[in-house]
Amino acid sequence: MHKTEQKITEKALAISLEQDIADCLSHWSGPQNLKVIVGIPFHDEDDSLPNVVRTAQHGLAQMGLSATSSILCVGHRTGKIALKNALEKEDANIGPPICGFLLGEGLSGRGWTAKAIIAVAAELKAPLILLSPDLEPQKN
Repeated sequence: MHKTEQKITEKALAISLEQDIADCLSHWSGPQNLKVIVGIPFHDEDDSLPNVVRTAQHGLAQMGLSATSSILCVGHRTGKIALKNALEKEDANIGPPICGFLLGEGLSGRGWTAKAIIAVAAELKAPLILLSPDLEPQKN
């Protein structure tokens, strides 16, 4: 690949990422004055992502942050089932809302998903906590 082609590809990917972030922000249904966003970048963790989301929801609720926080899951296109499972795991009676989306074509890997989460948190002027999608709860 020539440098010119590489620059065009990088620019196209950056534009695609910006569009995904703008779409997320235009459909944002979470609180506006956030004290924290818990971001979870994922790929295809169908089984573990919902459990991490549920753990984050309970943790934020225990800290009294349900009304002023949100959980944001951003994944690769192959993570459709993982995102569906995570969103179904939401318990509106327990914790903060869960928002999520899949990145556009060509944007694969945790680097892109983490970058999207960071950009959304920055745009919303909210502190950010990043969690791994396969995080295991601590045993007492």
